[in-house]
Amino acid sequence: MSYINALDRQDFDSARKQLGDNVLVKGPAGEAFRSPDEFINMMRNQRGKYDIKKMFVDGDDVCLLYDFITKNRM
Repeated sequence: MSYINALDRQDFDSARKQLGDNVLVKGPAGEAFRSPDEFINMMRNQRGKYDIKKMFVDGDDVCLLYDFITKNRM
């Protein structure tokens, strides 16, 4: 949750520190970010907020259900 909270505060430097250099992020529309820096830069532009719905924890496994709310920039 410290990673999600950092993104929600728009503290992108703290969020980046929590990602390993080999992280591959796949988005819901099939987009892929090949590096954590590429993903964090996209998040800087989105400036969204997390609306956490539920979190499930089973040992080392975690499932976080959320809506990511962004403002339309048109």
